[in-house]
Amino acid sequence: MRGPEAYFDFKGASEVFKNVADKQVASREAKVEAAMWAERCLRAGQAWDAALEALKAGKKPSVANLYPEGAIVTGYESAGLKCNPIKAPPGQLVPWKNLEPAQAVALVRAAVEAATPEQTLQAGLLAYAVAAWPDALDLLDQARNAKAELKDLADEPYARAQAALKGLREQQARQALAAAQENEKKKAVPEVVKALAPFGEGGELAGTDYAKDQAAEIQRLLAWTKAQGAAQPQAANQTADAKAMLEKNGWQNVSGEWKADPRNPENFTVKDGKLTLDTRNGAVEVTVQVAQETKLKVLTRDPGSLDAMLKALNMPWLGMFGGGNSIQDTVKERLNKTIGQAYGVVIEGGEAAVFAPNGPLPFDGGRGFGGRRGGRFGGGGPPGNGPGEDRGEGFSTVPVEIDRNALPPGPHKIMITTKDDVLEIRIDGKPYKTTTPLRKDGTVTIQVEGEAMLNKPRAAKL
Repeated sequence: MRGPEAYFDFKGASEVFKNVADKQVASREAKVEAAMWAERCLRAGQAWDAALEALKAGKKPSVANLYPEGAIVTGYESAGLKCNPIKAPPGQLVPWKNLEPAQAVALVRAAVEAATPEQTLQAGLLAYAVAAWPDALDLLDQARNAKAELKDLADEPYARAQAALKGLREQQARQALAAAQENEKKKAVPEVVKALAPFGEGGELAGTDYAKDQAAEIQRLLAWTKAQGAAQPQAANQTADAKAMLEKNGWQNVSGEWKADPRNPENFTVKDGKLTLDTRNGAVEVTVQVAQETKLKVLTRDPGSLDAMLKALNMPWLGMFGGGNSIQDTVKERLNKTIGQAYGVVIEGGEAAVFAPNGPLPFDGGRGFGGRRGGRFGGGGPPGNGPGEDRGEGFSTVPVEIDRNALPPGPHKIMITTKDDVLEIRIDGKPYKTTTPLRKDGTVTIQVEGEAMLNKPRAAKL
């Protein structure tokens, strides 16, 4: 087999399904089903083609998880990827025949930046086609929640991937326990500990039926390793390791107590933690599970605090309008809305509040009272200030609560992008979008006050 073009024949598979739909089945239901699978194969092929084109065009995506030691793509050749693995001689060629399913998906993820829902679906269908079940579930779930029109194409492979992954995990559980028992006979204590690690709390095999049936045997083996003086498997790495992983996901600053699950380094637990990326135009994506008493913020154009946001208004004269003993009280009363420190989502007490710019006020001629564009009262000061004078951000940019929803227990996916004056927010696929002028600067931020679990917290500059 020569070259990556021949590695996956998605178009050929699509033609087979199309032929079945056109010529080999009679019922309308069977024809529709075969045609759907033809379309799914075609879209998987589009994801693969996009990855190849990105490489041909000279893109150099970081594909740290493509090979165990990590690599940076430096070129494209029909014989394979020309890359510089960190622990291998420079210029080493990695043949495509060594590309595992999960690695193929990693390459597609790396080559496509800021994926649209359609591209996410394509990548998910590719993951399904090559039996990379965890990736398939993640990507297909994103696609079907992001756009209702993609649900029909995503639902069937998603359900099949769920069943396939369950079967795979059951098989892996049997193999892992058998390996632990065999290594016990050899008194190979470290190998027993390693084999039992996926059965630990939060491990990928912990919830399998086989693990539940064999719970007593697993506990016996753990007790045996402890009696031999072995270090027990840890549920997570410490903050130093987690910080390195988070930095790979695009975060510049990491504070608080972070732990990464060694069985899935994309899963983090955090206590009183904060992630920031200093960028005006940026994107953030994360799936969160939050305790009832925890407060979690996912924000863009974040000045760091509510006080800092209010200070940026640069309106010390606000007090002349009355309405409170502080600028915060005055702004809140004048807008008659709950104000926030930045744009995005705040989760607390089982609810998610969405914050977006207040927008122009009706008595300001649609230009934003006190805003940068200069309202009827000039550029942000009281009557008499020169028109257009830049006195601060302005009421129109103040982040205010525009929606609030109850969140059921379980994971919830949040995606936010800010590009110039365009803000887009999604919570579990529900979209919010505004083109009202935004604050001019700030960071992309995830802030946790309390404890939470985060999956794939990623940030990027746009």
